[in-house]
Amino acid sequence: MRHSLLLFAVLCACRTHPTPEAGPAAAPSPAASAAPATAAGDATAAPGASEVENTEPAVTRAADEPAAPRDLAAMRAAGELRALVVESDPEALRAATAGTPDREAAQRLADTLGLRLRFITLAGRAELLPTLLAGKADLIADGLTVTGEAVASKPLRHTDLVLVTLEPKKGRAPTRLASLAGAKVGVLPMSGATAAVQTACGRKPALIVEGAGSDELDALLAKLHSAELDALVVEADLWQPYADEAGVRATPQGQPLDVHFAVAKGSNDLLAAVDNFVFELTLTSHQGNVAKGDLDEMKKRHVVRVAMLNNAASYFIYRGREMGFQYELARLFAGRLGVRLQIVVPDKPADLIDMVRHGLADIAPLATVAGSATDDLLTTTPFIFADQVLVQPKGATPITSVAELAGKTVYVRQSSAYLDGLKALQAQVPTLKIAWAPEDMETEHLIDEVAKGKLPLTVCNSILLAAELTWRDDVQGTLVLNRHAPLAYAVRADSPALRDRLDKFVERDAKGEVGRALQAKYFADPKRMKEVAAESATRSGRICEWDEFAKKYGQRYDVDWRLVLAQMYQESRFDPKAKSWVGAAGLLQLMPRTARELGVRNAWDPEQNIAGGVKYMAALIERFEPGIDTEQRVRFALASYNAGFEHVRDARRLSAKKGWNADRWFGNVEKAMVLLEKPQYFHKARFGYCRGREPVDYVSRIQSKYEAFVAAMSVTGAAQ
Repeated sequence: MRHSLLLFAVLCACRTHPTPEAGPAAAPSPAASAAPATAAGDATAAPGASEVENTEPAVTRAADEPAAPRDLAAMRAAGELRALVVESDPEALRAATAGTPDREAAQRLADTLGLRLRFITLAGRAELLPTLLAGKADLIADGLTVTGEAVASKPLRHTDLVLVTLEPKKGRAPTRLASLAGAKVGVLPMSGATAAVQTACGRKPALIVEGAGSDELDALLAKLHSAELDALVVEADLWQPYADEAGVRATPQGQPLDVHFAVAKGSNDLLAAVDNFVFELTLTSHQGNVAKGDLDEMKKRHVVRVAMLNNAASYFIYRGREMGFQYELARLFAGRLGVRLQIVVPDKPADLIDMVRHGLADIAPLATVAGSATDDLLTTTPFIFADQVLVQPKGATPITSVAELAGKTVYVRQSSAYLDGLKALQAQVPTLKIAWAPEDMETEHLIDEVAKGKLPLTVCNSILLAAELTWRDDVQGTLVLNRHAPLAYAVRADSPALRDRLDKFVERDAKGEVGRALQAKYFADPKRMKEVAAESATRSGRICEWDEFAKKYGQRYDVDWRLVLAQMYQESRFDPKAKSWVGAAGLLQLMPRTARELGVRNAWDPEQNIAGGVKYMAALIERFEPGIDTEQRVRFALASYNAGFEHVRDARRLSAKKGWNADRWFGNVEKAMVLLEKPQYFHKARFGYCRGREPVDYVSRIQSKYEAFVAAMSVTGAAQ
């Protein structure tokens, strides 16, 4: 994605070194990093760095925790989130990965909120609710299907109920919950099994016995084996460790239950933040899907995934539009392939190339250096060569020779492409100090820290520095540390055809007229670039002028505000005066009849329009069956907003007839939507003809825009 296109290498230092297996951790405070060590291996963290390293959650027992109820503001002040779990072995939680989906989600929630995670452990489920209500934890994070006196978050996922009985010596064991009428049934505390059993048994309710003590399920099993209980009904994921239990039969009930986080009543800010996180988690879960293979596989998936950093030079959001020099070239490349572009933004720069290695992305820009070739990556021919330049504050005495580096401290990430060059200089100037910046701090941020005087020196490539200097004048590039370092694209070793296609793209487009035009667009007008950079989501902390209304009504109707804005951009490009040829009005393009039904008196008023549109979207989500995954209900609702609920229902019926999954949009119901344009299908549909390609395109565009807004707000820290 660049070359004589002079600024395409505007990537903030891609990873070229594997992260060392052992290395210095980031310092916990500025004081800890005040005296950098003299060797790279002993380097310290950047002063003033506020980023939280959530690599290993702390663990304490509930019995040792003081009762201290607190709201989200107090959690932020303390810098931690306390998640309550059932765990007989607290040491098992000290690993970086907590081991269950809900505990892993708790870790991601803490990361999203910028807080450390601390697990508070209990021996049994019966004490979860009393411990939360006593203020000894901030939320329950252990697979609850009911929440009692606490407040449930949006569903994290679904689980099934399992009916467990002894293997019968003769006859048949019960296989359905309705068979338990009048029986003695064991359930776990805080379980949706109780209500499910009683509902199924109707007029002859079962006698429910809850497990107790530190080994609740073990105690219930013992009672089942001794015939004190007739059956157990347990959530499938909690039963999984007992799947090989001898002498019992476990029968899934096909009755999905929602699994939630839970917070204490009154924790409104925390609940809103958790719901926002869960909504994001469900709508972006596919980004964690591993997919490998070559160009033909990407064409079958109809998508090429490009990993990029979110910064003002390569990829950013400006007034709701995805922009950036690298982004536009990537979009052009995807267009040449005839597939959809998906931008994948890593949590930290060091992850950029690993995302390609592990199948989470297909392409990533790479700063190549001697010895950087690996068996698992292929690289394109370099599209440009850039110098690695020392960055100093404006007004500081310029460093113009290697000898002047004596006693100086240079801050870079430990995974930085610049590290080899710095180590080579350190061999010439032993008193040169190399200090670590946090791994999630991009080069653009490091330049900011130098400009503010918080860091003395850093390094960046000459192309990125040139891009930064189009709009800022508070730093200077002085000593060239490494000349003509090549920049290329990296793909997996199993993608030679993709590499070959990229090589052709670089020669024809990135180095040609298109690249030169984009270079002029982004870097020839410093005044324009300064205005764009100032208004980008990364710097301004907002997507557009309607953010606050989107947050207000998104929270009121339980719709992620970034999805509201993604839909708003697609409907009106944020123009409150937009009007369609069929009479739809305003930011969310409300039809007159719909506006009246929603109580919107003036559809041209931005706040009223947003309030009505979000209320309508929320109602559409609720019209689809609760047992359908949240992300699918949202996609069906988006399609319904565009084409009408009944047409989507027709498409789901047709999808089922075709043997496709009627509960999934992409690759299933979306295909049926397109078929409703053909007479042989729409004549048989209950609601007739539908321009099916429009909702298909609508959902895809909003999904992509939503992911872009999530990435942008994660970078700014404005996700909540």
